[in-house]
Amino acid sequence: MAKKNSVSKKQQSVAKKDTYVFKDPSESLWGKIVIGLIIFGTIAVILIGAIIAVVNFFS
Repeated sequence: MAKKNSVSKKQQSVAKKDTYVFKDPSESLWGKIVIGLIIFGTIAVILIGAIIAVVNFFS
């Protein structure tokens, strides 16, 4: 019986290490910063592209 208890404890510790709970990126400060930069960058590229297209159209 002693061997069965030690084996079951080892299996339990391995099972605990295999599972990992992933967090939503917006829960951390760095995740919020990265998401904000991606959104801001996307909008900025769209606006800059529109300005360049209008300038090239009229020149």
